[in-house]
Amino acid sequence: MAPTTPTKTVARKASSSSPKKKSPTKSSPTKTAAIARQDDESKWRKSRLNPEQKIGKTDAKDCYRITDNELPVCVGTQTVTIPKTGEVLKHLYREIEVERAAWRKHGGPEAFEAILDSKRANFLAKPTKKGFKVPNQYGARYKMLFIGRAPNNPPPRPPGFPDWVWRACHQHVEWRARMSYSFGSSEPTELRGDLLRSATAFVQQERYPVRLPLLPESPSVSNLRAVLLRAPSLIGLSYKQTELQFSSFTGNDRGEEWTEYCWKKEYLTELFDALVGVLNEHGEEGWKAVRWEVYDKFQESGLGGIEFNKERGEITWSDDACAWLKGHISSPTKGCYDSYLARRRQHETLESGRRYNDLLPRHDLNFYC
Repeated sequence: MAPTTPTKTVARKASSSSPKKKSPTKSSPTKTAAIARQDDESKWRKSRLNPEQKIGKTDAKDCYRITDNELPVCVGTQTVTIPKTGEVLKHLYREIEVERAAWRKHGGPEAFEAILDSKRANFLAKPTKKGFKVPNQYGARYKMLFIGRAPNNPPPRPPGFPDWVWRACHQHVEWRARMSYSFGSSEPTELRGDLLRSATAFVQQERYPVRLPLLPESPSVSNLRAVLLRAPSLIGLSYKQTELQFSSFTGNDRGEEWTEYCWKKEYLTELFDALVGVLNEHGEEGWKAVRWEVYDKFQESGLGGIEFNKERGEITWSDDACAWLKGHISSPTKGCYDSYLARRRQHETLESGRRYNDLLPRHDLNFYC
């Protein structure tokens, strides 16, 4: 499905009194004041960056709008794990030197900021899935810069956007806003419109299956619901309680440590056995209905769900619970990582989990069955 893009503005025809029809002039959606280049580095302002702060190669190029040939000398490397890719070598640069390279390219700090202003205006006029990436120290500038031009109000629910996903996105933004406010930040509130607009691209990519009506009670369905009622929840637990009651996995993603929690094997065995029972009694169509009950319980238990991440100005949405909606998930090739690794960890180590997975319909994991 092609991503939705804003409707193109149709150029107005020249009036009949005009001797000639001129082609419409291409211009930026919002004009920014021209800033004269300042190539005399002695007149540049002092950088606000810590001289020892490092930045990766991709972020350096994307945030500072420079190319490989314009990067400064690499000062080190770091091995990081990236989903769907595995371990990669991350090249590091001193960010203060990257910033200076950008100033040289664009004509000084003020001219570089004008470039960012222009690109931000273009992004607001025509948002893209990639988002608007900007160096962290310039980020605060854009919280208020465009507020007079385009109020950041939540957009209406787009056509084709499932109501339950829209509510989930709203609820997550509200939760993050409350959490941020308690730490003295109002960023999610100020970005509410941008956050929800960016969720549209996520929904177009994810293409969730239709939520089916609840199955009526039957021996297997009643058993599954009884098992789900006993599902352990992370919510409200101390760190010590969490470590005792849940299994955990740790990893490193782009230099950041993460910990993933999941239900222990004893509970998972009960859950997989109950799901196998539904498949045996009601077949694939029955499973397509009850999988949503497992998905909802996984989210309610605080183990994952629909959420956004904002890094260097780029907003992305993801759903850690969606693996429970998928059909058969085959074993990965050596060194292969993907977003369904969490469910593999849970079903591949248990006989009941492997049995459950083998009964599921096969399909392209980029879609749902």
